[in-house]
Amino acid sequence: MRRLLASTKPFALIVALTLAFLLAPPIPALAATTTVTELTNAGVQMDGQQVVVEGEVIGDIIYADVGHKWLMLSDGNASISVLTKNADAQKIVYLGRYNQVGTRVEISGVFRVDDTTRDGLTDVTAQSIKILDEGYAVQSPVDWQKIQIGALLLVVGGIVIFIHWRLKERTR
Repeated sequence: MRRLLASTKPFALIVALTLAFLLAPPIPALAATTTVTELTNAGVQMDGQQVVVEGEVIGDIIYADVGHKWLMLSDGNASISVLTKNADAQKIVYLGRYNQVGTRVEISGVFRVDDTTRDGLTDVTAQSIKILDEGYAVQSPVDWQKIQIGALLLVVGGIVIFIHWRLKERTR
């Protein structure tokens, strides 16, 4: 009898694991990353849905209410407002503008087309922010050759004006 029980233990374990695997609830798939352009073009079809959107933070961080700030997220073609917690907004190092490339982030949150709590604004209410790239300041080197050419043209223009004025004076 012991031999029979010993030989059925591995078989019973395999059957139990197979049943557990087949009857287990499905694991929710990770949300695919969406671009800002795809999100704004989808409109009502994605209203109220959980989204993961990636882009560059641009403009300024604006006070929304106690504990929250507004960010502007851009993918280079479109932009969208993002409501986030103060702690998450403090993670942003650079804001995209003339002399800076903004922090690149991945935001997980709820997309709203006509957010009635925000006066009808289309926005994403962030639940988490992941920093993908800090961003950086853009260094614009001075092109001395262009400055020299500009100075030369200024001098030539001044000489032409002076000659024109002198010739006009002589004809009086």
